[in-house]
Amino acid sequence: MVAPKHQRDVFVKDVLVHEDWTLQSRRPINEIRFHLGGTTLSDFCNAAGTHIDPWMWKGKRRSRLVPQDAWPATRPPSPKAVERWQAMLN
Repeated sequence: MVAPKHQRDVFVKDVLVHEDWTLQSRRPINEIRFHLGGTTLSDFCNAAGTHIDPWMWKGKRRSRLVPQDAWPATRPPSPKAVERWQAMLN
């Protein structure tokens, strides 16, 4: 099992499963997670881990977390996907 990089960090997919998000609700969130290139909540936070990065909140990439050739190609998320993403982050 792969452990999160930081103490008290969680994998986004685990949050979705443990909080009983439906498969239909998880799909757009996973699309954004793939688009942003992150796997844990800390990947979407500021360096101190106190706030969600404003770009990440909007579902937009400021830079890549992983090299482009090491991550699947994605398209920008739809407004509905961003809405679900923000609901999950709340």
